[in-house]
Amino acid sequence: MTEKKINAMIIDNDPAFHFSLSENLKFFSEIEIQGWGAPFSQTVKNLQNKKPDLVFLDIDLPVKNALVLYNETRKAAANPFTVIFCCLGDDYMVRFLHSSTLEYLVKPVKIEELRIIIERFKKKRDLLSQPFSDPTNSAAAGFTDIVSLPTSTGLKFVDKQSIVFFQCVNDSFSGKPSWEAHINNRERLKLKANVTGKIITSVMGEKQFIQIGQSEIVNLRYLNIVEFKTRECLLIPPFDHIRLKISRAHLTAFRHTFDLL
Repeated sequence: MTEKKINAMIIDNDPAFHFSLSENLKFFSEIEIQGWGAPFSQTVKNLQNKKPDLVFLDIDLPVKNALVLYNETRKAAANPFTVIFCCLGDDYMVRFLHSSTLEYLVKPVKIEELRIIIERFKKKRDLLSQPFSDPTNSAAAGFTDIVSLPTSTGLKFVDKQSIVFFQCVNDSFSGKPSWEAHINNRERLKLKANVTGKIITSVMGEKQFIQIGQSEIVNLRYLNIVEFKTRECLLIPPFDHIRLKISRAHLTAFRHTFDLL
């Protein structure tokens, strides 16, 4: 079976580094380079038009801070993409990047480190790239992705992959905590009061729905970045405006499961 291609873009103002990285990427037949660095306006346009899967971004751009550019281009891009920050062996910057879950490579790039980064990207892509189930076609699949959510008035049948996250909030009338399901069409479904986080992860599958705190359970397919230092969890667009935070206790378990290095 032919391996799925990875469309890559290099955003770096150093032609020598671009050439070196491009040469190293030729060792990976699945990588197709779509272009390289240009003025910021052109970079945004390229991201919109070329729709890369993987972006190698220089952390030390002369015009605009790379982290600012990263946030702006993610909002402007037509599709979610993974960023690999490229930096010199500056102690402060390496420590900063290593303290987060932002992927990075130290210049000059070593082929083995590049291989690890690409393999990790492929594993995450394979996990997230399965298309969301279409509820209208679920009958043919034996309703394998349809779950029933117990609400105060009955049962609501939804596609499991349409649930972005669950959140426990205080009921405005009773003042008691209850769980809500946040659906990708921005609908919120309030669940029965006796539903617990343990029940939710048991029914939904704890390998896909990850509890990040006492009050939040996130569908891994929508999770983009977990910052170790701030403990912020960022979701993929168009849900990247949502701010969730992982607890210290759950972060330890999360890192044990997912942090490969």
